[in-house]
Amino acid sequence: MRKGRQSERGRVYLLTFVTCKRRRWFEDPAPAHIVAHLFNAPDVWRGNCVDAWVLMPDHAHVLFALETDEALPTVVARLKAVTAREANRVLHRSGPFWQGGFHDHALRTDESRERVARYIIANPMRAGLVEDPWQWPYWNSRWIDGPQDLA
Repeated sequence: MRKGRQSERGRVYLLTFVTCKRRRWFEDPAPAHIVAHLFNAPDVWRGNCVDAWVLMPDHAHVLFALETDEALPTVVARLKAVTAREANRVLHRSGPFWQGGFHDHALRTDESRERVARYIIANPMRAGLVEDPWQWPYWNSRWIDGPQDLA
């Protein structure tokens, strides 16, 4: 967390974390698939509510509500540890997978979670990776079921 911040139960956070040395690990479908699977796994989140996430070639964005008494850095550390272990396994490597730390933005009460989710999901299009966000395979959102929901 940024200096001076405290975790708040019930608060919605937009998180960004980056691969070690900005390696583009998620251009390879093997680590991208396993990390995507883990981002959807309830046991990784342990009661916290994931609204949306996207894997970019060298980083990830996650929108979620901290619904437990766990500190935000604890939740992020677990997510990064579990995904790093499995991504390294499929890549037949060891060592750091994610850079240390993460960026967090606590949503204000007037910020729309759905609007932020749509913004996250559109990242691959804005980065020029696809022409339509629906073409990018490594994302999920509890509100977006089809291309009509991205408008």
